[in-house]
Amino acid sequence: DLKTQRYLYSVLTYSWMPVNKFSLNATVLWEQIIDDIVPYWYPIDGLMVKDMVNSGNYNIFSGTLTPSLSLLEGKLNIQALLSYAHESHT
Repeated sequence: DLKTQRYLYSVLTYSWMPVNKFSLNATVLWEQIIDDIVPYWYPIDGLMVKDMVNSGNYNIFSGTLTPSLSLLEGKLNIQALLSYAHESHT
């Protein structure tokens, strides 16, 4: 019996600007797919049959950090993006 997939999603962002020439932005994201639907393959009489099944919950956690530096009276802007992501199935 196939159940309906449901989603939970949350985002938290923060910006810090101690001076006009420097800023730091941070984002944290969490997403969960409840009763994730995936294909399931199995043999019947020498043929491969595909069925759709619920495989549990799928979790995604990610975070980004973006420092920004403005130089030469605002004519040069240097940014970096640092990110991390972790996915799991329960």
